[in-house]
Amino acid sequence: MTIHPVKINVLVEEIFVQGVFAKTSFESMNAILADDNKRQSRFVWVHLQGFLNHSAMISKMLDSPGKSSIAKARSSQLCATLQVDADSAVFDRNARNNVEHLDERLDNWLDHNSFNLLELVVDDRKGFEFVTLPRSLPNSTMFVRRLLILDEMVFVTQGRIGLEETRLSPLFDEICKIVDKAYAYISGDTSITNFNPGILPIR
Repeated sequence: MTIHPVKINVLVEEIFVQGVFAKTSFESMNAILADDNKRQSRFVWVHLQGFLNHSAMISKMLDSPGKSSIAKARSSQLCATLQVDADSAVFDRNARNNVEHLDERLDNWLDHNSFNLLELVVDDRKGFEFVTLPRSLPNSTMFVRRLLILDEMVFVTQGRIGLEETRLSPLFDEICKIVDKAYAYISGDTSITNFNPGILPIR
């Protein structure tokens, strides 16, 4: 089926808005990380969660988990409109899982031989390997709730089977590209009525 151009325009505008929210969250997180005295603040995770939430919404709009014909049509037409390739970083399942299945991951911890929940920003992978090193003390196994490897901008969480990593920089770069394409589409000269993108700070 083919979705009417006016309705595609509305969907592209929603992707634009979600993208601006994602960019703002990522940039706010980076501002905190740049301050050594605030790096371990929980506001890092507030902004990172926001970035992943909005990125996941874009991902679902472009690659819907729904199997209906309308969902498939919406996904394929939006990807074509915004020129998003199938191997785009926005489709990384770990990024979605980090925000959609937190309850399941905490259930795993409840069933896990650990009383430790690790939530930390580390400078590099050596720091990551040190804090997650197996130790012989009873009930001392580390369970990673949230961890950021700063120099690689890699977010680590405990998955269903072992640790899962999400590379944030490629995802951010892809969100920026999608925002630019969405902005150009809804503000361009088309044969349909355009929505005003407003004054959202995309530059």
